[in-house]
Amino acid sequence: MNNHTRGASFSKVITIPRSIPDGYFVGWVPTSQIRHYVGVQDVGELIEDLSCTWADPLTTRTLFVQAIGTDLWPITRACWDILFTRTADDFKRSTNLTVFGIVEGATQ
Repeated sequence: MNNHTRGASFSKVITIPRSIPDGYFVGWVPTSQIRHYVGVQDVGELIEDLSCTWADPLTTRTLFVQAIGTDLWPITRACWDILFTRTADDFKRSTNLTVFGIVEGATQ
């Protein structure tokens, strides 16, 4: 399990696999949240809504997911994923859940 240091900005660059053609996600809205991780059968309370921005909204190949301020995040096990919603018909597609630890850093 990977860790994230509370207080450091949370930033991920997601590259869409080449098996999905350029522009596939045009007309889809990506959203992402970090939640307390309860277990495989359940996720807990919301910790943060993440910002999701396409590097190029025409190719939809690279997605930036981030939260700048994490000073108030709890020390806990947490999880996140990305939910893509197609605006034409509200069809939803989700990535796999990623579980990680939020830890206190040495440098304050």
